[in-house]
Amino acid sequence: RKSYSRVILDLDSKQNVEVADIRFESNINNNTVVKLDTSRKSNFAVTSQKATNITYKNITIENSILSGLFAEDITDMVLEGSSIKAGGLLLNQSVFATGLYAPGSTKIRATSNLIENFSNSNDLTSNTNSTLTGNIVKNTGICYI
Repeated sequence: RKSYSRVILDLDSKQNVEVADIRFESNINNNTVVKLDTSRKSNFAVTSQKATNITYKNITIENSILSGLFAEDITDMVLEGSSIKAGGLLLNQSVFATGLYAPGSTKIRATSNLIENFSNSNDLTSNTNSTLTGNIVKNTGICYI
């Protein structure tokens, strides 16, 4: 019997937080996708919606049930030297089956990260003043900016 996926770290509406040098690994083999998800975040390993000044340095998000990092409507986020990989056991058509989901955000700085092996593309649509430099994105579809 499997349990439903759960968020490992929730920084929603938080301010001035740094997360560094840590690995988040979901129990992918014993979880199942939450299909009736009103918040849209249940299948992500880490969330930081509507947060301000959040820094992720040298983190790893791996083997999540469906998705990696949820950062919708975030302001001033740094994602540096991190790996977000291997999300989902099966191909999934959900737009949330992605490594990085951050639409409507402002001032995202993503530098030297690896994002790979998700069913769908990363979503950075409607971002303002964001910079993506030196990242490797593979096997995730097209990155929407």
